[in-house]
Amino acid sequence: MVAGEHVPDRFGESAGEADLGDLGAALFADACLQSLVAPGTTSPTSFTLYSLLKTTEQMLGINTYLGHAADPTTASMVSDFALLP
Repeated sequence: MVAGEHVPDRFGESAGEADLGDLGAALFADACLQSLVAPGTTSPTSFTLYSLLKTTEQMLGINTYLGHAADPTTASMVSDFALLP
């Protein structure tokens, strides 16, 4: 994702179009704020909202992931951004 890229507003779509089951596939912008992440670090990996959930669960030490965060194909941001020591 490139800074300034249009991010669809899934909740702003007309009634009946937004499917909560599809939110994991919606594009979103993310910034990693962590003292160990080098400024300007980027990743070629495509992340979803479930990636953010999985990353948060990993950082909190939770080993049982919720929803699609448990899917083996859901990428975590932990290794790409060195979020854990």
